Amino acid sequence: MVSNTDEMNLKCALGKAQSRCRLIRVACMVFAGVYALIWIAATVLALMGGNGLGSTSAVFYSVLHGALFLAMLLIFIALFGDVVARGVPLSVKQADRLRLIALLALALFFVDLAFDIVAVYQVSEPLDATFDINGGESANTINLNVV
Repeated sequence: MVSNTDEMNLKCALGKAQSRCRLIRVACMVFAGVYALIWIAATVLALMGGNGLGSTSAVFYSVLHGALFLAMLLIFIALFGDVVARGVPLSVKQADRLRLIALLALALFFVDLAFDIVAVYQVSEPLDATFDINGGESANTINLNVV
């Protein structure tokens, strides 16, 4: 049997969770907006060939990586928005959303793994960071970042 004090403590804790989720949701929305703008700019620069990124693999990577990450952010926004709207921190719908986030994170891992097999990240002088595509070289390259 639940006492009156326990019920009040539970309602207070759920209220705090709701307010925290509201803040996290707003932060995710701001971050998603900023990320989307930077992602679009990076994709346009890759399409235009800016900074030596004109290859189709760089454009494909930029589009795929950005879409997966933005999808994860949008699911986080929906996840926290549902807590704010309903006041229920965990439901079957929320568990399904968390499962989808895990699948998107796994897909993001494989996209990065596939791209990193053929890409070498290099730091150029003075402060320029670029990457080169390993065009089927027989010898593998290892970036040690030794200056």
